Amino acid sequence: MSIINIYLTSGINTGPFDLYENGNGYTTPFVTGILRSQIDPGPYTISSDDILSGTSIIRVQSTGTCTTSIDFSIPSRTPTPTPTGTPTGTPTTTSTFTPPSDCGVSHSDTYTGLTYFAYDNINVVNIEANSILDWTVLDRPNRFTVYQDNIQIATTNWVGIASYSGPWGASLSTATTGSLPMLNSAGDVVVLVEAGPADPGNPLTDAWSFTINCP
Repeated sequence: MSIINIYLTSGINTGPFDLYENGNGYTTPFVTGILRSQIDPGPYTISSDDILSGTSIIRVQSTGTCTTSIDFSIPSRTPTPTPTGTPTGTPTTTSTFTPPSDCGVSHSDTYTGLTYFAYDNINVVNIEANSILDWTVLDRPNRFTVYQDNIQIATTNWVGIASYSGPWGASLSTATTGSLPMLNSAGDVVVLVEAGPADPGNPLTDAWSFTINCP
C-alpha cells in the first residue's frame, strides 16, 4: 500500500468534488462529496488500495455550480505477478528413534561384606521376547530373579557351592554357570541379584556376572 496526496488550488465557486480514475474509464467515482476546504490547498490523502489496478490518472471533478475538472497523474498500479515454479528447498524427512537395546550386554559386580546382600536393581531395556539370562557365580552363592511390570517372571533360586548353611538350607551344590529362560514380553525387565552370606570359616568376596542374550 502507498499514500497518494492531492493538492488543489480551486476557484471560490468550485466544489464539492468527486474523484474518478481512468482504470474504469472515469465512469464511477471512488470518492464523493469532498469539501473544498478538505482538498484546497491540501493535501487530500487517499490510499493506493482505494483505486483500481492499472489506474494512472485521478480526475478531480467539481460537482457544484462549477463543473470543471483536473487530472492528476500517479504511478500505475500494475499488479506484480506472483512467481510460480517448483520449490528448490531440501525436502523434510522424518526419522524414527529406536531406543538402545541391552541384548548382548553383560553385567557384573562384587560385594565384600560377610552378610546377605541384595544388589541394586538392574534395569535391562528394550530386549526381545523370550530372551535368555546367562549367569555365572564364583565364590559365594547367588540368586538371579527377573521382574517385568513388577511381576516375577523367572528366577534361578540359589545357585553356587556352599558347605555351610544359609538361605539355601544346610548346604548348596549346583552348577556355577547356567542359562535362565526369562519368558518375558518384548520391552524392559528388572534383574535383582542377591548374594548369600560368606562362609564363616573362610570368608570370600562375592562376585557374579550375567549376559542378556536375545533370540
